[in-house]
Amino acid sequence: MKFSNDAGKVSVPGVPVAWRRVKGEGPAGIVAQEGERVREGYVRLDQSSDLPMPSDERVELSDATRALSEDAKRAAFAVIEGRSA
Repeated sequence: MKFSNDAGKVSVPGVPVAWRRVKGEGPAGIVAQEGERVREGYVRLDQSSDLPMPSDERVELSDATRALSEDAKRAAFAVIEGRSA
């Protein structure tokens, strides 16, 4: 999944899903992975509709998504450098 078509685009590996904050503190959204337990104060977006956007528009990656992303970057750099991942 890509979040933009500009030079700063970010690819997200795995099976990403989106969570939206509905109460409490934290980023407005989290890009998580299918099967991850939804954090307290969030709902999975495909399970809710017509949610108001929190005033904080920050979005972050869940721990599982961040780990997959870092693994993909390491593997890509290994290929570029001509070594196995």
